[in-house]
Amino acid sequence: MNAAVREVEFGNLGTAKQDVSAVLTLVPGGDVRVLSALVTARVGDIVRAKAMVEQLEKSDPLNTVLKLYWLPTLKAAIELQGGNSAQALVSLEATAPYVSGFPHPLERRRSRHPHPQRSQSGVREAAVVA
Repeated sequence: MNAAVREVEFGNLGTAKQDVSAVLTLVPGGDVRVLSALVTARVGDIVRAKAMVEQLEKSDPLNTVLKLYWLPTLKAAIELQGGNSAQALVSLEATAPYVSGFPHPLERRRSRHPHPQRSQSGVREAAVVA
């Protein structure tokens, strides 16, 4: 799964899609589904990513880490891919209490594609997190 994440980060979308399919065939459950949904969103397959997120929500409603961290992160990735950065930030706000000291999975992407209308308070906030 790490290979799929790496490939999507470097823009090798076709390879990332193939990696996700291969991994889901070998290991169809567990944490692999979370990272598969993230990669699927990042490659631009929004419909499939949304379906994967819905399945995750239904399959493990008592998983606190999934509910409070990964689902908002996945929804933010979907919103970013759809060009809705404001809604992505709203989704990510829910994860703020849980990311101290750890880079957020979307942090690298946000730094590569800064929002042109980011306020100074948002810039200061991002500096504190980094």
